[in-house]
Amino acid sequence: MTRQIQPQPPRRLRFAIYTRKSSEEGLDMEFNSLDAQREACEAYIASQKAEGWVCLRDKYDDGGFSGGTLERPALKDLIADIEDGLIDIVVVYKIDRLSRALMDFSKLVEIFDKHGVTFVSVTQSFNTTTSMGRLTLNILLSFAQFEREVTLKGVGRVYQKTYADTYCKVAHAKLNTTKTPITAADLLNDRVLPFQEEYDLPVLRIMTDRGTEYCGRVDKHDFQLFLAINDIDHTKTKVKSPQTNGICERFHKTILQEFYQIAFRKKLYDSIDALQADLDGWLHHYNYEPTHQGKMCCGRTHIETMIDEKGIWQEKFVN
Repeated sequence: MTRQIQPQPPRRLRFAIYTRKSSEEGLDMEFNSLDAQREACEAYIASQKAEGWVCLRDKYDDGGFSGGTLERPALKDLIADIEDGLIDIVVVYKIDRLSRALMDFSKLVEIFDKHGVTFVSVTQSFNTTTSMGRLTLNILLSFAQFEREVTLKGVGRVYQKTYADTYCKVAHAKLNTTKTPITAADLLNDRVLPFQEEYDLPVLRIMTDRGTEYCGRVDKHDFQLFLAINDIDHTKTKVKSPQTNGICERFHKTILQEFYQIAFRKKLYDSIDALQADLDGWLHHYNYEPTHQGKMCCGRTHIETMIDEKGIWQEKFVN
């Protein structure tokens, strides 16, 4: 007589939802951004109920806290509960809700791994319970490793990565000693996305030239993967049409004449960090102090233009 083997019920997995919003704007509304994030996460967990997924009732909500630091009260509570063995999986709306700084992100992953906790991003198909999710995670952690190592190198050939807003002309720049997809994404991760988040203006689209550090298959290219994870559309300059990148070209001419030519006459730099520090000072002046008479600025500084037109930007591109 053949005995039938009863299938084992799925193991009960305890899910914690973490939400974050960098500014306090709109948090007093009856249904705010934190509620929307939680609702999306709860719906995702409910769809996996057959797998034994159970949502914990405790709320881990950080309203008005930047993703550039780990000093957040709800995040600390989440970590404490993970260390106490109360959580199996952390669910977020987007990866950047956990952290926008890759060094901090790698620290969180170390804590998760130590206690056998995985995490899921419901809007980005990112799930570290799967092999593909772990592969993507390993690529992300390579960015963090790069941030650790790049400060140890001396000054040899130096490359500048530049970001310029096409409307208000606010600009960012970062120096590296290599020209790779990781260094291309490093500017966005370290400077641009945290800055835009501070003003609640997410980056939706970016244009680059057709260099190999910007273009490739998303599953094998660090820059393309970074854009995909952060939901940033990518367009490229037209072939044999350099005018499509004219904003950056004009900025490069300005920075050459007003910063580099003057700085190299005054000082002999012995490290890339020293040069970057002076460059950051000049960029702050460029963005915040001189007024401009162009079509968009109309006598305002670049940063004033960005802030004044924030409502128009949100109405056109976000809402």
